[in-house]
Amino acid sequence: MSVSTSSTNDEDGSTSDGRGSAGEWSVPTELGSIPPELAARVQDLLHNQQKLIRELEQARALTQKHIAAIRSVPPERDARASVYLDVAG
Repeated sequence: MSVSTSSTNDEDGSTSDGRGSAGEWSVPTELGSIPPELAARVQDLLHNQQKLIRELEQARALTQKHIAAIRSVPPERDARASVYLDVAG
């Protein structure tokens, strides 16, 4: 499968590959509806993307917990420093 990276400019400054003149992506127009024979495939793709989003959110939450745990560990202290505070005298 090959992907063409060439594009041509339209009158509005956008390119035929859906990118605007500055390189930003814009929604292609005039494509029509999804063909019925691809509807099941599109639904599967959407389902899988939503599943991966949930998994990534869970992984992100776990990573945030790990980072919080790491940050809760005090930094290394100087071994020559006093460990106890003399409050009695």
